[in-house]
Amino acid sequence: MKSGLDVRASGRDITLTNGVVQLKLVFCDGGYAQEFYGLDRCGRPRLILSTLHRDLIPFTEHRVTADPIISGHRRHLFEVTRESIRMVYSDARVTRDDRQLSVKLSGRFAESEVTSTITLPVGSKSVRVSVDVELAASRRPPILEYLMSIYAFLPDGMLLDHYKRLTYAWAPALRPQDDQIIGERSFRTAATVVQYKKLLAALVPDPDVARHFPAALDLDLRNGLLPAPVLAYGFCRSEAEGPFSYHDRSMLLRPQAGTLSYSFNLYLDADATLAEDLRSVQELVWSRARARVAEREPPETQIGLSDDPASAYVLKSGPHSAADSYRAEEIIQQVLARQLPEGVFAPETGLADPGPYDTTLTSEMCRWMLAIHRDCEPDLRVLLACRNYGDFLVANQFPSGAIPSWFSDRFIPLPDLRESAQTAASGRFLAELYELTGHKSYLTAACRAASLVSNLVIKQRYHEREAFLSGALGIQDPHTGILPQSSISMRQAADLFLAVYRLTGKRCYLKSGVAALTQMCWLQDTWSAETGAFGAGNASQAEVPQAQFARTLLEYYEATRHTEYIERGIAALHSGLAPGSPEALAVQRWATRRFGAALVDVVARSAYAIGPCRITGLSLGPSKLSLELHNGFAHDSYPLRVRFCGLRKNSYRVAINGEEKRYSKVELETGVEIRRIVFA
Repeated sequence: MKSGLDVRASGRDITLTNGVVQLKLVFCDGGYAQEFYGLDRCGRPRLILSTLHRDLIPFTEHRVTADPIISGHRRHLFEVTRESIRMVYSDARVTRDDRQLSVKLSGRFAESEVTSTITLPVGSKSVRVSVDVELAASRRPPILEYLMSIYAFLPDGMLLDHYKRLTYAWAPALRPQDDQIIGERSFRTAATVVQYKKLLAALVPDPDVARHFPAALDLDLRNGLLPAPVLAYGFCRSEAEGPFSYHDRSMLLRPQAGTLSYSFNLYLDADATLAEDLRSVQELVWSRARARVAEREPPETQIGLSDDPASAYVLKSGPHSAADSYRAEEIIQQVLARQLPEGVFAPETGLADPGPYDTTLTSEMCRWMLAIHRDCEPDLRVLLACRNYGDFLVANQFPSGAIPSWFSDRFIPLPDLRESAQTAASGRFLAELYELTGHKSYLTAACRAASLVSNLVIKQRYHEREAFLSGALGIQDPHTGILPQSSISMRQAADLFLAVYRLTGKRCYLKSGVAALTQMCWLQDTWSAETGAFGAGNASQAEVPQAQFARTLLEYYEATRHTEYIERGIAALHSGLAPGSPEALAVQRWATRRFGAALVDVVARSAYAIGPCRITGLSLGPSKLSLELHNGFAHDSYPLRVRFCGLRKNSYRVAINGEEKRYSKVELETGVEIRRIVFA
């Protein structure tokens, strides 16, 4: 059935349906197995996930857990025999109301009371699962190796072997060895996703449930139990092993008497459209992080500027003194002095260094040079230098559209990363150069670069220099089939696609850009207290600059009006400002020029503080808009601009900090300058 709640029983078996997801509780071997189905557009149930039971296991000894299982004294994680699998839940009680169905499963394992509550909201593809283990007081407290829930991905009941590869898979980190697992240190966005054709499943842990022990995720195609991916979540200790995490049986949990609890959501779709479903899963994740982001105060950081174009942009873009102008001019001259006659720029170490010449870093640097020319004041020296560099890139672009990442001291493309997603950085620079000059050769080169990168996006080949330098480039996780992927390359690809979309109007570029951006958002931290910061990739724990991620997300909000993007962008911006990044301050200055220090989205009924301010008391009536704008930073106390979007009427009465005035729609969209600031 396509809508409504339904419960049916046949003997001890129970079937629950919420209109789009079906849960079958099948009584076997003294307990309940759980089978999760998605209803396709014809209303047919199609099996997606199942907990483990003996009928799924063809042999005697395997490497996997039950759901949930308390384990110990084994050689490594998830090693049990077919005969040792226990159907823990022996009782099921269903409750319902107008909004949801719930079933409480309960049973005993050893001396422990185990319960699991599964909730199916009406019409929702997301099912909530909570697990509680009540440990009785004992003279000999239990020693647990792990406590995890596990599901087998069985699309239409089919086992997947190497002849039937997954359409899509994602996990927060790689786990290339048998004894490795995805430890909590690698979560960032804690979710595992698998898809085969139209059937998709995701497991999304809940970060807001108090955890007594370290959490762990797992996604394993080569689990030794059955030829099917298994998804797992629960408590399990692990230790760092390079960028990965591993577990052995010495890493035990020693709980006291009481209750151990964890919870997660299962997202299930039998008519999956990958882009839409990934966004739905990420919206679920972000809905939990949103409150933590809203509670954070904008960072007040004294930022020391450096000798790069981003710092020059900061000095020239806001109110500045003669000393600021002089310092900015010095920086610009230093950068221009590094340009060689061939058009490339020598490394920052100076002209004495013969290379290699890195086009990726240079292209991102030159984007800030173009921003100075475009946003601050026209500078023909800057434009000419950027044109010379752009001509070098066009002349050395391969027929495939690739722009090599590195050139030797004789300006010969080096073989490393010759045709990689890093092409996107130079492609985006060429697109911006076309906007300022109108020379079609730059647009043609940018479109060719976008075509190459589009093919790499489809193949999930987001490789970049850090993965190459660390030796992780050739690693493919045999347990998930996922390649090493870089958040920086994802961002650069998204930047290129958006720029080419704006110049050509072709929506295929926007579609590719959203796909790259969605992949990038998996690597934004939504789990820890540092919500908003991006990780380097799924095979690295390195720190990466946050500012450009914020800029990309804000630009995609402007193009799509998806409010999640601006919220994520502001969180990333604050993560960059907190440690005092000059580039983060440059991005904030760029963003306030483009969106205002505060942006009010009337359609979304939300307000966003992009500049150094806070917003309270937002009220959006049919003809009157009001808010309080707070600014507690004396060094940024100059007038702030508030912009409005999503307006439907030609004029509104607007009250800001108690001062009320009528403004036209054009004035509000351009921005209202506020001089009376409430200092916090």
